[in-house]
Amino acid sequence: GTKIKSASGWLEDGNGTNESGFSGLPGGYCDFKGAFNYIGSFGFWWSSSEYNSFKGMLMSLNIYNFVAKVLENKESGASVRCLRDSPKVGSTNDSVNNIVVYKYRSVKIGTQEWMTENLNVDKFRNGDPILEAKSESEWKKAGKEGKPAWCYYDNDPENGKTYGKLYNWYAVNTGKLAPKG
Repeated sequence: GTKIKSASGWLEDGNGTNESGFSGLPGGYCDFKGAFNYIGSFGFWWSSSEYNSFKGMLMSLNIYNFVAKVLENKESGASVRCLRDSPKVGSTNDSVNNIVVYKYRSVKIGTQEWMTENLNVDKFRNGDPILEAKSESEWKKAGKEGKPAWCYYDNDPENGKTYGKLYNWYAVNTGKLAPKG
């Protein structure tokens, strides 16, 4: 895990070397009840793989350099890193209804090309807004209703500047969250 971890930001001297360029950040997650956990100690990223009707799969990276697949409640919130459909090293640009342009750098790791930062969008690729859950009750309601939602860690926009947004499975599973490509 050392090679994919960012070189700063991890607690307990848990920083990585970032030799891969992935820049894995310890952005923590939001559980299905709306409680925030593990910022500085763990990074969690949704996979597009569904385990069953209640759980999706996450990739987890922790301060001890362990990388693991984790089954998590779909109502929980985690970061998103997108994988490009067809390899092309450089930057990804996506325009949403000519209103906002999102730019993400990418890095090729093996045969896959990944974004080098966590996704930080509040609209789907088609321009539809994604619900921002600003409280525990809003987060729980969106999850129970199976509605796409996002939040900042601790509902603090300052955390979004470093870690991006946390999305529930329902946002990830729409197929409209990632930039084009």
